[in-house]
Amino acid sequence: EKINFLFVGSLTQTKGIPELINAFDLVNKKCGKPWRYQLMIVGKGALYSKISSEIKGKGLDNIQLVGTASLDEVKSYYESADVYISLNKLGSLSNTVLEAMAAGRCIIVLGKDELTHTDETTERLVPEDAVIRINRNKTVNDLAENIIDLIENPEKITVYSERMRAFEKEFLWSWDERISYEMELLERVAKGK
Repeated sequence: EKINFLFVGSLTQTKGIPELINAFDLVNKKCGKPWRYQLMIVGKGALYSKISSEIKGKGLDNIQLVGTASLDEVKSYYESADVYISLNKLGSLSNTVLEAMAAGRCIIVLGKDELTHTDETTERLVPEDAVIRINRNKTVNDLAENIIDLIENPEKITVYSERMRAFEKEFLWSWDERISYEMELLERVAKGK
């Protein structure tokens, strides 16, 4: 079966979209089995035209640039994905990663940045065995190696997905739980407690 990789976000430098394309180019060259996997990119942004040209220029036929999508369409992309990839340089606990967590997907994110302290809290909150973390200092090569590992060992995707489903149950709140908590908090503040 084909492995479905997914990226959702704005196509900008800070979201790591150039590194994502370069990593998949490297995977195609090293793995030589592009029929076994595909990448769906959902989003628009300043680099949309450039990324579209790179995909065509490098012959990355297994990458589909979707553009913008409705909320229902995005939800269906999460549901059909096997692996979600986020290379957000500003932090790995973005809304898209939380959505991938809620969908119980195998997730690849950037590891912490020792200089800026980005994602140090994320690494404390999210167990090491629940997500695949990429070295920020060698993003393209490390991402490509991990993608190839998942392609060659698809059972790892199942293992990470199961761990994520177990983790997200204790980590994420439902909207009803969150609203209830916030209403309670507002009531206490209004009463001066």
